[in-house]
Amino acid sequence: PLNIVPAYSKNSVLPLSLFYHNHGYNTFVLLDNDYESNQTASQLKNNKFSETQIIFFEIDGKLLQSIEDYMMPEDYLYAVNQTYEIKLRREGYTSLTKEEVLIHGKKGIVENLKSVWNDHSEDDWDEFDKEEVCRYICGKIALNDTSFLTEKTRDSIRNLYRLIAERIRQYQNTTPME
Repeated sequence: PLNIVPAYSKNSVLPLSLFYHNHGYNTFVLLDNDYESNQTASQLKNNKFSETQIIFFEIDGKLLQSIEDYMMPEDYLYAVNQTYEIKLRREGYTSLTKEEVLIHGKKGIVENLKSVWNDHSEDDWDEFDKEEVCRYICGKIALNDTSFLTEKTRDSIRNLYRLIAERIRQYQNTTPME
């Protein structure tokens, strides 16, 4: 059986991982591709985690900035627009397009959206909250209403599952049975 334990914040990834690892669980850690995650990876290695157990988000060897980048930009923006059209309707929010967001040239969709929100700091948009968008997406998935996800996004997420499965196989093949 595979148990997935959400960390809920970057600050809890390391202690949660160490807890499960130190209590005998074969633990694998999924990480964003940023400075904090690289620091976490170094600390995990110092605590006897192997390279195989530390999984940075990637597709075909190309690192992704965050898990959100497994979704096609249009699919993720659908969720963003559904979330914020209601939340920021009084602040003049209108649906964002892929072109309006990606023009900022940042590394991932979330970083680009943070730039869009910075552009609207005087419009009382506060900060971009990817957790709000995640709640929307997870709610739709829980209701089995995933029609907004294109086949490209589904394939991309399947790639993540394959990456995890491959790492588990690698780990099992290199770890002596107890």
